[in-house]
Amino acid sequence: MPQPDSVYKVSAIMAVHNGALTLGAAIDSIRSQSLQQWELIVVDDASTDGTADILGQYGHDSRIKVITLHQNVGAGNARNVALETVRSRLVAIADADDLSRPQRFEAQERLMSHQVEVDVCGSQMEEFGSWSASFAEPLVSSWPTSRIEIEARIKSLKMPIPHPTMMLRTDKIRAVGGYPEGIRRAEDYGLLLRLRGAKFFMLDEILVDYRTTRPLPLSYAMVSGRDALTARKIEGLAAKREIAFPLLVDGRSVAQWIKRRSRER
Repeated sequence: MPQPDSVYKVSAIMAVHNGALTLGAAIDSIRSQSLQQWELIVVDDASTDGTADILGQYGHDSRIKVITLHQNVGAGNARNVALETVRSRLVAIADADDLSRPQRFEAQERLMSHQVEVDVCGSQMEEFGSWSASFAEPLVSSWPTSRIEIEARIKSLKMPIPHPTMMLRTDKIRAVGGYPEGIRRAEDYGLLLRLRGAKFFMLDEILVDYRTTRPLPLSYAMVSGRDALTARKIEGLAAKREIAFPLLVDGRSVAQWIKRRSRER
């Protein structure tokens, strides 16, 4: 693996599969960062739309590196490929359909430079998307920022910070082996389980605009719940009863989906 390069303060890693409609805006948001000492590593995960054409438009920017896969491996595995080529001490997660606000890298890099004990830094985000009329307004997240609340979520095996806003120390994510293999829908949850011994910090500032689907399809919630169980099994953290009775996981996913739908009405 390459050694950290002082030229770059942040390495953003992005996986994209058939993301031509949103990819350009996502890359432009990285290129608009107030902190300009970054590299962006984009892994084209066997796209069959116009993704390659969009990526070709950025060939003039030497900070952007494109890796093309010819077999689809999923976002987690694709990000692991990007992680192998990272050349800075900090890794920023960047999704191909989200937008990083201009001050994102600067704010997170400043925090992690001054608080060297912090391994993972997240932020609040504003959700947006092509929603029905009942979801016309963007929604601002309210993830907990206190150390006690963050540690309580980790202990309960819940996501402590939102994955699309994460900035991590390169040596930390490499030390845990990156994203778990074979998980496509809940790869972010699998990574957070691997990082549960890390020091997390949550900024109260909105640094990412997160594209979502509302209402969330029940099928999406069900698959995510099953993949989350797989992630817990990999880490040896699955409860005996959910291993013995996996339908309990489906029931929990349905209950959480209903709760979310009632809250969004």
